[in-house]
Amino acid sequence: RQERDEAALFVAGGRGEDRGVLDVGVGQTDADVQQAVDAVAGAEDFDTTTRTALAATQDALAGLTALRGDVATGPDTVADPIVQRYSAVIAQVDGLERALLRQLRTPDVAGLADALT
Repeated sequence: RQERDEAALFVAGGRGEDRGVLDVGVGQTDADVQQAVDAVAGAEDFDTTTRTALAATQDALAGLTALRGDVATGPDTVADPIVQRYSAVIAQVDGLERALLRQLRTPDVAGLADALT
């Protein structure tokens, strides 16, 4: 979400701002997402819904490279299309999060899953 916001500001500002803040956001996103996806991908006891959500998330994250290229030099001069594309990626990640929490939600740990939500 932070990367999306920084990218929108960068594009809305005519790409004239320093890319430093944007690059920091990209690096932070990559590190956080890679750690989370590696942890989830390494688990074996997920149901079909969670595995499907993981695959969709990985596909969406694979599109970040093209999206970042468009932020840097793409034809869009308004932020709305960029925000929409980032929001679609975020929605996939959120879907994976919901699938993981649903899978954790058993009577014994329902309160913990609610607390995580």
